[in-house]
Amino acid sequence: CLHGQCQIDHYWSNNFNTSSALLGGAVVGGDPDASSIFYNPALISQADKSNLALTASLFKFEMLRYNNALGKDLHIKRDQFKVIPRFVSYTANGGENIDLEFAFFTRNQDEISIFEDYSTSIDILHLPDGDEFYNGEIQYERKYSDQWFSFGMSQHLSENFSLGLGTFIPLKNYRSESELHVKAFPMTDSVTYDGVDGDYYIASTTDRSFLKAWDLRLVWKLGMHYQAGDLGIGLAITSPSIHLFGQGSVKREISRTNIYNPEDSEPVRDAIIIDHQDKLRTDLKDPFSIAFGLHYAPVKSRSAIMMTTEYFAPLAEHTVLETSGGAEQTTETLLDFFGGTPFLTVKRETQSVFNMALGYRNKLS
Repeated sequence: CLHGQCQIDHYWSNNFNTSSALLGGAVVGGDPDASSIFYNPALISQADKSNLALTASLFKFEMLRYNNALGKDLHIKRDQFKVIPRFVSYTANGGENIDLEFAFFTRNQDEISIFEDYSTSIDILHLPDGDEFYNGEIQYERKYSDQWFSFGMSQHLSENFSLGLGTFIPLKNYRSESELHVKAFPMTDSVTYDGVDGDYYIASTTDRSFLKAWDLRLVWKLGMHYQAGDLGIGLAITSPSIHLFGQGSVKREISRTNIYNPEDSEPVRDAIIIDHQDKLRTDLKDPFSIAFGLHYAPVKSRSAIMMTTEYFAPLAEHTVLETSGGAEQTTETLLDFFGGTPFLTVKRETQSVFNMALGYRNKLS
């Protein structure tokens, strides 16, 4: 994962422009406004004249949860409200039943900042007698943007059937910094072990990481639309993205001292490992997806009913930043314990997502 954030894209929850946003994206079967190129390129040909569209911003409320961030059952919750710049498009008639659309839009833009500190008195060190002071601190910052440049075209192959193709060039920028510090130590000068005086000590562990990457990619979307009387039927297939250019850097430090195994009370070897690499090849993939939509709008009615389903395929575990081994600052034994070389390898995988949206529209006047 990208430091624990596997599904950073949130591609299944993004909607663009007025009608498609109000209808939850249920517009693959028809009437997607100026965002045809994104939902179904075949619908570009529904534009009856050239038009320029601008969506300046979208308001977004997110509820985030990080499980066990500061220890067992110590979770972090975050609610945040954001304003996101969105969508600019121009649709033009190219002649011979061909329509064109150019668009620039921000598919996702995300910024998170977390600082949490937790302290308590607990018998967490198994060898010293009595309670110890426990402190956990986490600081995490992440910025992510996914901006798409696109060109699409659509053609009526018959009176009722149209076919469209969209070409997209996404530019992704990702940056994250995280620091986790956990400490535990006795709260008295006199430390005993089963009643016998012993040395005072501090148990601590630290995990620091930094990641920065940009990735320019290529995506195609094939769209089809068939109008059967009052019923519109749409299909849109999005290809997996292809890497064009990109570069990144990553740094990580892990250290621990005076840690004991709680099962057998045996000491765990003190450890530290540090590595830092720049100018690495990036690979922030997008998945294959397929969407199917229906749009029922009787000619003499002010109402329309629509439905869209979309399946996003999973991404198998893959390397996001290609790193090399041999530069790690540690011993061979510790390097093997932490997974071997290369230590800085950043991997990611995503689950499949299935969406369904139902929409109803009524024209009041």
